[in-house]
Amino acid sequence: MNVDDGKVSVDDQNVHDQSGDGQDEDEQIADVKLPAGMKEDRIGGLLSIAVGIGSLVEAVILYPYRLNSVSGDFVMPGVVGVLLIVLGLLLVFVVKTPHYNVERTHRRARLQMLGTIALLFGYWYAITELGYVIGTLLASFGLFKVVSGYGWIRAAAYAGIITVVLYVVLIRLLNIALPTGIFNI
Repeated sequence: MNVDDGKVSVDDQNVHDQSGDGQDEDEQIADVKLPAGMKEDRIGGLLSIAVGIGSLVEAVILYPYRLNSVSGDFVMPGVVGVLLIVLGLLLVFVVKTPHYNVERTHRRARLQMLGTIALLFGYWYAITELGYVIGTLLASFGLFKVVSGYGWIRAAAYAGIITVVLYVVLIRLLNIALPTGIFNI
């Protein structure tokens, strides 16, 4: 079976007619094609646009509860929605991804992905119990260790920097109320 530019074809020498109806099962599968112009980038771009529109709708719903015109709970979904729509439009109309072969991930990459998911679920719990600051510090430290493989000192330094920057932007500048946890930080 050959794959070129999103089209699938079957080599003549590999076709073995076993069904008796003139078409092999592989040949029947090879006849299935994506609709014209619907490549992975377009599908991903359209999905990104749809999620971005949903995020903008949420921002509009939260807008009446704002503290002032530039800060409040509506800012984050609004910014994320605009970015998702812009990036989705780029995927649909601009980006041309070259053809590539999909390979199975290595064991280390699979463990990194599973570790990241586990850390995010742990962060979900930690942010409610320990508060935003401590939960973010621990989660970002864990992510730096799992994903990048940095040493303890570098991961702790980067986690501290990330936590301080996010604290200043989200809590001080945008006045977003985040959980303080048991330590009231």
